[in-house]
Amino acid sequence: GPGAGLGFAIPINRARSIAEQLVEKGKASHPMIGVSLSAVPPKKPGGTKLPGAIIRYIVPGGPADLGGLQIGDVITNVGGKTINNPTDVVMKINSHGTENPLQFEIKRENLLLTLILIPREMMFLRSRYEE
Repeated sequence: GPGAGLGFAIPINRARSIAEQLVEKGKASHPMIGVSLSAVPPKKPGGTKLPGAIIRYIVPGGPADLGGLQIGDVITNVGGKTINNPTDVVMKINSHGTENPLQFEIKRENLLLTLILIPREMMFLRSRYEE
C-alpha cells in the first residue's frame, strides 16, 4: 500500500515522557519556538559540518519571531547546553517545557547574541491562525 515501508522513530525517553503526560493529564505537551532548522553547512564543499543549527524558516508570530531570531542565525547554545545539530535544539526545548524563559546563544554574521525565548505549545500557533 501507499504507506508500505514508511516508519518513524522517537527516542525512548521522549516516548516515556509523552506516555506519562497522557496518563497524568490526558494530553501531551509539545513545546516549540516556531523555527525550521538544518545542520550548519561546511565552509567549503566536502568539509566537515560545523556545530550548531541554522535557522531556515521562522513561523510569523511564533516565539522565535517575537524573540528576535532571524533566518540565517546559528543556534550554538540553548539553556546552557552546547548545540551540535538541530536535534539538540529540539531535545532541549522538549525537556524544558512551555511558558518558561529559555536562553539561546546565537551567531549572527560576526556577532554573538544571547536571546531569551518562551517556548509555547504547538497548538498556540494553530489557534492564532484560526481567530
